[in-house]
Amino acid sequence: MCTVLILNFILATAFVVSRNNLYEVIPVLHKQWSLSVEINPAGVIEGDWSNIVHVGLGGNVQVYGDRTPGIWFNPGNTSLAIASAINGHVGYDTDFNTDFNITINEWTKVEVSQLLKSDEFHYTISIDGIVVYDIINNKTEVFNDVKVSSS
Repeated sequence: MCTVLILNFILATAFVVSRNNLYEVIPVLHKQWSLSVEINPAGVIEGDWSNIVHVGLGGNVQVYGDRTPGIWFNPGNTSLAIASAINGHVGYDTDFNTDFNITINEWTKVEVSQLLKSDEFHYTISIDGIVVYDIINNKTEVFNDVKVSSS
């Protein structure tokens, strides 16, 4: 279990992440978006993925847009897996399992965005203000009725 603060995408309030919660439905998610969360993990869950926030069309990875994006803890630790609809991949996964562990009982800011820069859409991940991933997304789409949940 962890506490999450979503700043510029949905809410400006802290809440405890729990299973099967639908927080909001976004009528239209445009090609440019930004998700910013501050995560304060209280511990780890052994043997299973721990979803922090899942933004998408409602499925897991069945169709393009089911993850736009999703953020998880890897099983048994506090390293992150972040996935989104990138370059035609339903759940383009960026796994930081060996690169970065979020410290338990400390706040860490994670920003995931898809923004237009110099006529190209950049999908970028930053952790505590440091860009750790940047790729050009050549298959951006507008998605309707996008659900924001945790599971």
